[in-house]
Amino acid sequence: MCPQVYSAVTRQPLISESAFLEGYQIYSLKDRVYPGIKSATKAVVKGVVSIADEKILDNLDWFEGSEYERKVVEVKLESGELIKCFCYILKNTHHHIIDSKEWDFQHFLDVNLEDYLS
Repeated sequence: MCPQVYSAVTRQPLISESAFLEGYQIYSLKDRVYPGIKSATKAVVKGVVSIADEKILDNLDWFEGSEYERKVVEVKLESGELIKCFCYILKNTHHHIIDSKEWDFQHFLDVNLEDYLS
């Protein structure tokens, strides 16, 4: 999640650390400007981890909606340390909305972010 979206949803700044989620891939979704993550062999998602209290998690749960489930996953920090954290994974019942196009985070920032936040 980009800092601007995180801050809009939680009303808190995103203080994070880079992390890698192995065994998952990020996908574009049909008719949506945001992505979905699902399990995929030999794939890695680069993202961030941050500390979140229950209020922040409640806000994120509301924002992510019914297409995603909050799951405990293990990620690797840049230091090599493995930690457990929550990640929003696209529910199996929503895999039909996965698009064949690759997710392009930079395109989202350049083209869609401003409208997405309004």
